[in-house]
This record gives sequence, C-alpha cells and structure tokens, in this order.
Amino acid sequence: MRFLHNDFVKEEQEKKDKKKADKKALQGLTKEQKDKIKEDKKQLQKEQAKQKRLQNKDKPKKSKKEEKQEFPYIDEVSKEILEGKHVFCDPGKRGYFL
Repeated sequence: MRFLHNDFVKEEQEKKDKKKADKKALQGLTKEQKDKIKEDKKQLQKEQAKQKRLQNKDKPKKSKKEEKQEFPYIDEVSKEILEGKHVFCDPGKRGYFL
C-alpha cells in the first residue's frame, strides 16, 4: 500500500485533463492545421526561452563563496593562529600538537 500526497495526485490529474483537452481540440483538425499549431507553439517556446536568457544575462552571477572549514588541518593554518598555549589534534597526524 502506498500513500500519496493530495497535491501530487491533483497535479497528476491536472496533467491528464490537459492532455485530454488538447487531444480533443486537435481531433477535428486537418494535418496542416495541426502542423501550424505545433509550429506556433515552438516559436512561442523559443521566444520565451530567449526572454528568459536575456533576463538571466542581466542578473549578476553568483560568486562561489569561500567555505570556511570548522576544523582546518594544522598544515593549512597560519603560524599566527598556532602561537600561544593551545592543544591541537590533527586527524591526519598520529599525535597531539602542543
């Protein structure tokens, strides 16, 4: 037994209903009329894709943020941070660094 979320079921039903409606709309048309409708739809999709590309072009690109490690390796840490009385445990090393 599977449990499906109601929203998922509604979305799937809407998809099926749309397919049925489109199929009925094309049912009485000739092949040339169907081809014309398909070409118009393709042109509309191309225009929408072009507009979306232009909108994305105007937006600044997200820069990759430098991720700070919670526990960096001793080899990667500067000497200034290591100075003072601290105990460091580096998982890549065998012993403790005092």
